[in-house]
Amino acid sequence: MEKTSLLCINPKENKGGLVAFPPCVGCGYCCIQNPCFRSAYFGWCVNEKGICDRLFWNKGRYWCQEVIDNPKEMVSLGIGKGCPSVLGNKWRKNIKRRDEK
Repeated sequence: MEKTSLLCINPKENKGGLVAFPPCVGCGYCCIQNPCFRSAYFGWCVNEKGICDRLFWNKGRYWCQEVIDNPKEMVSLGIGKGCPSVLGNKWRKNIKRRDEK
């Protein structure tokens, strides 16, 4: 499995506190379970399921329209830093559209 990004989690157990996370697979878990601060600030999270209006399904994965429109937002939103939700995220292995009625 390819690993990306390093994050300080527990210095006592991880020799310096760094751990590698697998890359994002576009399952939607992070954005649906915990919408970003921009979604809350701009009121994008308004549909009936509480899913951000900027999140959309295309080519077998979720995409963020905000990042497509403003690629520099990847840094502030933490996109591309890997998936820190691997332990509790069962969606990674079952990628499907979750915003349908």
